[in-house]
Amino acid sequence: MDTQHLSARSRATAGDRRPATPSGVIHVNTRHTNRYTVIGNHLAQHREMSLVAIGLAVHIQSLPAGAKIGIKFLAAPAREAVRRPDPLQNCDGCDRAFRAPQPGECHDCRSDLQEAA
Repeated sequence: MDTQHLSARSRATAGDRRPATPSGVIHVNTRHTNRYTVIGNHLAQHREMSLVAIGLAVHIQSLPAGAKIGIKFLAAPAREAVRRPDPLQNCDGCDRAFRAPQPGECHDCRSDLQEAA
């Protein structure tokens, strides 16, 4: 028992079958001293809420006390704010419904007119 076998694994890693390179989540823990909000995992990992709803809830929790909450206030800084779809219009050429900001002809009728010209 006095001979050390350098090729043998140490007892601590003998059962470890992970690859040499780490994969998955790697946490870097940093202590914050101001301007932070603690969010519980029950909210951040909620299985029945969409990611947008979770993000919105986290944003609301991060606001200071007394901040105004409402659709216009919350949507103002959002770059990916939802654009209202164009209203349905009836095509002048084939009477199909299509979405456009103004009445006129649908895409199919416009391309037919361009081919005829």
